[in-house]
Amino acid sequence: MDIVHEADKRGWISKSSNVKRFVEEWNYKLNRNALFEHGSVLTENMFSEIDSTFSLEVCPEVAEYEYSRFLEIPEDVELVTLIVQKIELNKRNSSVKYDKQVYQHFRNYNFPPHQMVGAENVEDIPFEPVDEPEVALTVQIYRPEKKATPYDRKFLSRLPCFKIESNFMVLGNQHLCELRDKIECLSDKVIPFELSDFPDMEISTTCKDLYKSGFFYIEGVVYNDMRDPDCRDYSEPVIQWSKTGTDVMEMQKGSMENTKFKDLKLRLGYPYLYNHQGNCEHLLVFSDMRLLSDEDVKNKNAYPMLVTARHNKRIFCMVCKIFDARWVVFNNPRLPETPFMFCKKCYVGFNYDSNKQKIGQFKAYRFIDPPAVMNA
Repeated sequence: MDIVHEADKRGWISKSSNVKRFVEEWNYKLNRNALFEHGSVLTENMFSEIDSTFSLEVCPEVAEYEYSRFLEIPEDVELVTLIVQKIELNKRNSSVKYDKQVYQHFRNYNFPPHQMVGAENVEDIPFEPVDEPEVALTVQIYRPEKKATPYDRKFLSRLPCFKIESNFMVLGNQHLCELRDKIECLSDKVIPFELSDFPDMEISTTCKDLYKSGFFYIEGVVYNDMRDPDCRDYSEPVIQWSKTGTDVMEMQKGSMENTKFKDLKLRLGYPYLYNHQGNCEHLLVFSDMRLLSDEDVKNKNAYPMLVTARHNKRIFCMVCKIFDARWVVFNNPRLPETPFMFCKKCYVGFNYDSNKQKIGQFKAYRFIDPPAVMNA
């Protein structure tokens, strides 16, 4: 895959790292006995010298000011971070359009980690202490790339458009399948039945219940989820394809439920893959790797932790334009276009008579609104 991605030319992609070795090396560096091999200790004078050297008096701007869009930074500051911040704030204040773009871009990523753990709060989760030293990995899950239409492929030089769906923080001692269980995707929530003849039928079966297979591809290894007897081994055709002499390295097989994150060799910033529902593909990127600090949540059961999630736009009924869409209708000659979105009330009122008999011929499916997936 290096030939395809040209990782050596991407400055944001790190070299391959062994997660377990990373923890051991940094734990050794931070250990008091490792720092002072001869048994020496810091004297009071040494503490005073370190305290004076790294005091905020060296950079009074940091102590006096805090980050804010209304921050007034003096002209004579020498700290590069404040100089860059001043340029950015001046640009926002001078352009209303740019200020709105920045707000729109960042408003979906300002949730403190302790306020968002799936649909629960950290305080509501049973406490189990984290075994330290522990490594924390930040994982970015991207939306599936939108397929190009025939028009796009013929007339437009369209580049792929990848957007981050959610960011998770996972621990090194957790299994890969624990992250998979936390990932929410619209294709898992879909009800795969045509229901135009049964508008009132309540169905709880989703695609995730029927098609449980999935895998992660990380550094040449396909990690299958085989926890359920109905799961299929997705790796076989992929591994056979990798042996056909393409530019892709020959792949190996692994188990998602038997592999921990600390057992991985990975590169930060490198695009890996999460595949489920047969052909629903998400880019998966490890963006950060560090030791767990005192500021992090120390409840093991709170991880994998949903740190941030992109807010999706609501899709409204195309009739009343008030309520959320709950049905999508195809090939109805009485409608101006197909597909057509309906809320529950408008769907029944337009497509059925007083006896709940279907008017005309059409196909209808339950529609899952993206915000409903994130709030489920």
